Amino acid sequence: MHWTFVSVNASQAGAAKAGIQRIPDLTVMSGQMLGIKPENLAGQEALRDGCTTQLLLVERGVSARQARPALRALNYRYGALRTMDHWQRASLTYRLLGEHLATGSGESKISTGVFAALLAASLGYGPIVMCGFSLSHDGHSYNPLGHRRQHREVDAHALRMFGEKRLAVFTSDPAFAKSSGLPLWDGSHRPTVRSGPIWSDPSPSLQT
Repeated sequence: MHWTFVSVNASQAGAAKAGIQRIPDLTVMSGQMLGIKPENLAGQEALRDGCTTQLLLVERGVSARQARPALRALNYRYGALRTMDHWQRASLTYRLLGEHLATGSGESKISTGVFAALLAASLGYGPIVMCGFSLSHDGHSYNPLGHRRQHREVDAHALRMFGEKRLAVFTSDPAFAKSSGLPLWDGSHRPTVRSGPIWSDPSPSLQT
């Protein structure tokens, strides 16, 4: 089985620590991660000298025009850059879940990680197996700052809706399966077969 590896923000650094040395096929990155808060700066250092095959930048706080030199300063390389604005992300989320779970900010919207799972579903991928997620643990695997995890309640609500909408989303972590309600991946589900690049099908929700 061939898997498409989707990373979120600087999570590829955490994946590398866990032994996954593969270059992500796609990285979904919030523009806010390129800001100046301590957790942003730590994430940027985790990205230093890294790379991804395709980068989707959600233009939130930082535009593509601002992101390009910031990523260049980190020697972070990408084969293709696409952008999505805040409202395109909110529209896609509403289209799949039927609720406005990405129109606000902070605690009122889903995290970039949960959105990445929705994006994969919207592009026809499945099964989607979420790894390295938690609804209870603070901080990130790629830095020792231990900041409080945001989006807990709205993420938990969205994950419950994955099941209600019959999205083919699973997890490989028994603890996360218990807290999120996602089914545990057991390898028995036949994958959706796709060929070509991730963006092989035109989508009105995306822009180059």
